Amino acid sequence: TLDNCTVTTHMAGTTKDALLNAPKLLAQRMLCLVQEGGEPRFLVNKEEVGFHRLR
Repeated sequence: TLDNCTVTTHMAGTTKDALLNAPKLLAQRMLCLVQEGGEPRFLVNKEEVGFHRLR
């Protein structure tokens, strides 16, 4: 056990600004994907997603 350790979750996405900006950011990313046909900027598992299917 770790007597001096406190473990917490990642909290950056729960700030007021993050919650207010999330819908706008999502819409911008989706428009970019649909209009320009590019890959999402922050895609984690690129090898699992076939972008050729979206075009």
